[in-house]
Amino acid sequence: MSLDVIARAALRIIDGEGADALNFRRLGKELGVAHMTVYRRLADYKVPLDGCVLDYVVGTIPQLPPDATWADATEARFTALYELIVAHPGIVAMRRGGPWLGPKVMQRLIEPQLSANLAAGMTPDQMVRAYRRMYLFTLGCACFTDHATPDAVVQRTRAAVALLPPDLFPAVTGNPDAVLKGVIDHEVFYGGLRQLIRAADPGLG
Repeated sequence: MSLDVIARAALRIIDGEGADALNFRRLGKELGVAHMTVYRRLADYKVPLDGCVLDYVVGTIPQLPPDATWADATEARFTALYELIVAHPGIVAMRRGGPWLGPKVMQRLIEPQLSANLAAGMTPDQMVRAYRRMYLFTLGCACFTDHATPDAVVQRTRAAVALLPPDLFPAVTGNPDAVLKGVIDHEVFYGGLRQLIRAADPGLG
């Protein structure tokens, strides 16, 4: 079993049953082997299970051409991160709030973006602040919206808005269509990311 085979099986479990369902016994069943076989295989590779899964999904972040502008490369990296979390939201819960510092995360996202920030003329402090703003914004937009069942999100929000007294909450109750669109609209992320990039771009300062 390669790491990619193990990671793909783990993702099927996470996507279908949630991160709490993922353990070696369940993974062994998914792969059709004894759970200790999976455990020993990861031990051979010296890779923890969560690191195996994260490295696999982060491997989809594109390696960008060297002539890409700082703004274009930055938008491409964080857009790819957003889209992979939207596609596999359980991977965030799997980390239990720990740092994303696996080899592929470092190679595809963190080191390239920090290096690009420095090359664009940022100081080390600016380099880190710009990265963290975009990283946390991306995680927030990806994690705090249920993109898997948007119709259900809209219905729940519609029901909640309908219960609000219009005289106390005129901005919300007076603009229900905009509110309902906003709770699932991907443009909230895409537009916000572009604003953060423009604000941080040394070439525009």
